[in-house]
Amino acid sequence: MYCKGLFTKIEKYGDSMILSCSCSDFPLVDGILYLRRDSLQKKAIAFLNSGAHVKALITLLDLKRSLLYAIYFIYLLRKRFKFPDFNECVRLLAYFSYDKKWVWYLVNRARIPSFFLSITATNLIKEDNIVAEIGCGTGHLLPKLSVKTKPENIYAVDKSFLNLLFARMFFAHPDNLLICADCEMGLPFRGDNLDFISAVDTFHYINNKRFFLTEINRVMSRNGNGAIIHTLSTNTRTIKGVSFEILSRLLEKSYFKKTSIYSNESLWFNLNRKIPINLNKSDTQKDLKNSYSFNFFVTKNKFDRNLVLNNKQFELLKQTPIFYGWEPKLSYGSKIKVLTENYEQFLFISPHLDDAVLSCGDLIELLISKDKKVKVATVFCKATKQPYSPQAKKYLNSCGYTDAEKLFVERRKEDMNALKVLGVGYKHFDFIDAAWRKDDRESFIYPNEIIQFSGRIPAKEKPLIIDLEHNLETFIRKNYTKRLLIFAPLGVGGHADHLITRSAVEYLAKELGKPVLFWEDFPYNTNAISRKKFFLINQNYYPPFCINDLNHDNKKLKAIKKYKSQMKGLFPKRLIPKLPEIYYIRKDLISAKKLLP
Repeated sequence: MYCKGLFTKIEKYGDSMILSCSCSDFPLVDGILYLRRDSLQKKAIAFLNSGAHVKALITLLDLKRSLLYAIYFIYLLRKRFKFPDFNECVRLLAYFSYDKKWVWYLVNRARIPSFFLSITATNLIKEDNIVAEIGCGTGHLLPKLSVKTKPENIYAVDKSFLNLLFARMFFAHPDNLLICADCEMGLPFRGDNLDFISAVDTFHYINNKRFFLTEINRVMSRNGNGAIIHTLSTNTRTIKGVSFEILSRLLEKSYFKKTSIYSNESLWFNLNRKIPINLNKSDTQKDLKNSYSFNFFVTKNKFDRNLVLNNKQFELLKQTPIFYGWEPKLSYGSKIKVLTENYEQFLFISPHLDDAVLSCGDLIELLISKDKKVKVATVFCKATKQPYSPQAKKYLNSCGYTDAEKLFVERRKEDMNALKVLGVGYKHFDFIDAAWRKDDRESFIYPNEIIQFSGRIPAKEKPLIIDLEHNLETFIRKNYTKRLLIFAPLGVGGHADHLITRSAVEYLAKELGKPVLFWEDFPYNTNAISRKKFFLINQNYYPPFCINDLNHDNKKLKAIKKYKSQMKGLFPKRLIPKLPEIYYIRKDLISAKKLLP
């Protein structure tokens, strides 16, 4: 703990100082106050006493020689020529043992969602407020804080002297005070002193979270606010995440008068639509339970304003290419929210007894988590008796069967079990699979795979398409209300059954006026040549969103594995590729286009 006493003595040594309190002396080098009691502090004090400012700076950096020389060289360049810029600097340091993952984060820092969430929080700051940013890192947020209050009223705290040196060189106003301190030991401020406290990407690194919250309460002024942005709910080797249930209990024990918790998805949705966020409310428990990360706001009095981006901030958001690398859910979360707010029922029209799960399992799981009514209607669920076509025999062999009727009985059971894993309903139509279909002369329409995957629908299939359109229209009119969204396959891969299903659904979209989203067919889309060929021919589809969570510990993977008869044929190496789910809109159809800007 810090002694919490005032500095009673200040000695100046050129551009540096030594500040003394009742318990110790602390060096202030290049506008950075080193507020830690350790061997580096003592060495830096000794160097300052002897007039060796540069040696004090090098001591506090405490780096390997190669990296130290590189940073000091950049330090001199910035002092004299204001060159290089921040991104060039950290990229250069990657060649001198500077952590490459950290470089990647820093280069993209101003493009990630949490940065814009933190910018939004700065709108809680009032003129002349005293502000502290805890865990400021390299200081990207400091310029945004400096336009909200007097620069001399801003304090930035981080335990890394190197981070603070970067902040001083690139982002901090000369009047900002940067403090190198360990927040685990307490916050180095008087009680009831700070009007706004920000902590971005920090809380999940804190070990004693209750003590940290208690310290925020202690140093916060009577009418002050605190914004703790982007707190992870999961744990890794370095991150100590916290669930919202535990956080709620911690906040109760920290004695704030008012607290508000919002998921990242919810805040990001509101930010992108400039919807004010009511800090006197919180997200629902279900939304917070399903969130990978969340944000919370605290005050010792009450929140007197809603949170929203101002016009300049909103324009910056719209002009910035957002980097979703660490939180892919945010790239589609707001669009999913639009879907779930505008539709109650979701119908996936699947060609075969596995296609919807293979291509849309993650989306289906998301919709179920939002308490939506989801059903998968499968079209081609039947085979005929012998004789079989050559390709039908080949397919039966890959499934380990000789009797097609027995196979399709088993496949229906597999589909029911897979959909049970996802928690959705099903409908099995009795249309005959392409490999078994015959024309009026009892000849196989698709005697081989080349014809079946040609990307064209033979004229002989016209009666089938009309029959399918009629059956689907009757089924939808009978079972669904107006708030229905239909999903269908694009037909990537050129399989006739997929193209026929798409054709029938496009007819329904025009006839019933129902919006339709089309999915990219997996695993056919793993073939780059086939995929490229499809989109060269079909240029009237464009993707409004994709789900690239790639979490293969989820229900989708478990559901796919229920299709045991298909695993060998679909995935010969028993490895299921990890690809995003991509959804498309056809430009000339009534669709969800207006709902997915």
